[in-house]
Amino acid sequence: MSNRCKSLVGPMFSILVHCLVLFLAYTLIRTVIVTPSDDILVELVTLPPSIIDNVIGTLDPMADDTMPTMVTPVAKPSEPKDPSAPLITLDRSIKIEEIDIQGSPLIEVDQFLNRSEAGRAMLNKKYGGPQSLKTEVAVLAALDYLKSRQNADGSWTQEKGHKALGVTGLALLTFLAHGESPSTLEYGRTVEQAMRWLLKQQNEQGEFSKNTYAHAIATYAMAESYAMTRIPILREPLDKAVAIIIDGLVVDKTKRVGSMVSVPGIDERGAKEVSYARLEYAYKKETRMDTSVLGWNAQALKATQMAGNKNPKLTTAIAQVKNGLMVAQNRTTGKFMYSESQPQGSDSMTGVGVLCLQLLGFGSSPEAKAGLRSLKHVQVDLDKGTFYTYYYLTQAMFHEGKATWKSWNRMFAPKFVKHQSPNGSFVDEDRHNIGPEYSTSLAALTLMVYYRNLPTFQSKAVEKVERVDEDVLIKII
Repeated sequence: MSNRCKSLVGPMFSILVHCLVLFLAYTLIRTVIVTPSDDILVELVTLPPSIIDNVIGTLDPMADDTMPTMVTPVAKPSEPKDPSAPLITLDRSIKIEEIDIQGSPLIEVDQFLNRSEAGRAMLNKKYGGPQSLKTEVAVLAALDYLKSRQNADGSWTQEKGHKALGVTGLALLTFLAHGESPSTLEYGRTVEQAMRWLLKQQNEQGEFSKNTYAHAIATYAMAESYAMTRIPILREPLDKAVAIIIDGLVVDKTKRVGSMVSVPGIDERGAKEVSYARLEYAYKKETRMDTSVLGWNAQALKATQMAGNKNPKLTTAIAQVKNGLMVAQNRTTGKFMYSESQPQGSDSMTGVGVLCLQLLGFGSSPEAKAGLRSLKHVQVDLDKGTFYTYYYLTQAMFHEGKATWKSWNRMFAPKFVKHQSPNGSFVDEDRHNIGPEYSTSLAALTLMVYYRNLPTFQSKAVEKVERVDEDVLIKII
């Protein structure tokens, strides 16, 4: 036999062996498919154990680290039967430090898209124009300053009691106005600690403080915190806090002829009696009027309404507060008075009255328009004026819009930016100034007027139009 023939013996033998194996496999495993209609019939013939063992023996052993990990399924929490019931009841036996605020799921709320990064950029450009390039730098410097001044317990200022509560509420509102939450990178921890501290200050009845100013500002901050994040643990404290305000209103009756603003000598024989509310320190049931106190509580009620609060008395309370603001207006000058002892009114209280009427939905009322007309002479002078006054006046001008706003913006923005200290703080000569954290918060809130709240003269200024992965595109209408 030639060498070439010998070299073919091995391959030919191998081919014959493979053919034999295939034939045996065909005879041992027969699969018959019958399709009389849509059914499939499969017939299986079991291999002898000896063949199965031989096949298994040829396989490589499985590595231990390839075994799948068993995961215990987590049951989906049941939804509450009553949609208005609190999702989580605040258990006072649990320490606030043990509640996971930072890790709570944050829900995107369309009404606050204006405070997102994209919303801020677009609204700064639309309503701030070239001025906003510098104002936003000032805002960031103020936020950094406030972050550096926060106490270890989450509060601000070295003051105690209601003063610390009021300043902490304002500082938290400042971060929320910039779209910050417990989940944001730069200021998340600051916001979280402030929320925790506020929760600790509230008693079982829902009071943050006996002081009317402090309780209202804390409620305002709690309302925006819940509205922006929907953290369930904030809901019950907000419900209780707003009930304190509503129950503390002193409701009285007055006669009204159309608008509260009228000419002297008007015939009031056709006047209708309406309910109006006023407030005094510590929510005492006294007859004294205090427009400054009423203003902070009006903002808290509106923020609570925006948060979706279901208190059945809330709508009526807002209407009574609106009437209370109108009663506080001087019918001749159009200015709003601080109390009955100052019937001539002031620019500061007029800012309070006009802004709150705008926020409550009455920016087009004769009272609001008369108040704005009385402010045409006002100039921004931070050597004499206060950040409290300009907080209200700037927002009132913004919500009026058009030429009124453009003129005011050109005047206030550069003066505010120039007045900021190198460390990011703002200080004024207000005799009620509790400290730099207080004035810095008011100044920063004023500088964020372009995007903090959507203008009331425009029902819908920001619309979510598209989602790309995790980004939200904002369209200005």
